[in-house]
Amino acid sequence: MKIASDGVEKIIKVKKVYDDLEIYNKEKLTETSNFQKIISLKMKVKEYEKLLNLANEIEYNYVTARITGNFSDQFSENAFINAGESMGLQIDIPIIGETGVVGRIYEVYKYTSRILFITDVSSRVPVLISDNGHQGILIGNNKGSPSVHYVNELSKIKTGDVVMTSGKGGIFPPFIIVGRVISKNEDTIEVELTEDIDKLNYVRALKINKLID
Repeated sequence: MKIASDGVEKIIKVKKVYDDLEIYNKEKLTETSNFQKIISLKMKVKEYEKLLNLANEIEYNYVTARITGNFSDQFSENAFINAGESMGLQIDIPIIGETGVVGRIYEVYKYTSRILFITDVSSRVPVLISDNGHQGILIGNNKGSPSVHYVNELSKIKTGDVVMTSGKGGIFPPFIIVGRVISKNEDTIEVELTEDIDKLNYVRALKINKLID
């Protein structure tokens, strides 16, 4: 009986989150803060769906760090932060700003780490575009506006559509804001990031831990 009761409670929670998400979508909210609310709701939906499938829930912990040196130039886009192994950081941990994803850790030391920005030419981030979830790969170009390549149904994507992480690839969790579509051509989409990487002072390392049921 307890399992059945727990299942009903979880279904009610899922329905509430779906209802809230539908309200936000219908209101066509466009401010960054409201987009973050939508993304948060989508992440909750994903977590509750996993619970209904008797999977482990996921917990997200943040480590706030200060950028101690930005070494971006025409050849690479990277910086150092004042947090490392002593705070539980590891290679490939995602790095986010106040409003969206900015990169990942690619070198880690005891008290510092080097982060690779998503604008770096060697960066690859699987993404979703618009509420319809068109998939592609965000590739840096050492400029402020990276491009999405290998997009399915490119013709259906419009200027202004939201770009977010898809969760594929095992590094970035899903539904974290990346930016918006500002232009497209026959093969790629140009994205304006929600974060101004050149002006970043503080970032957050997103530690992902699985919880035991």
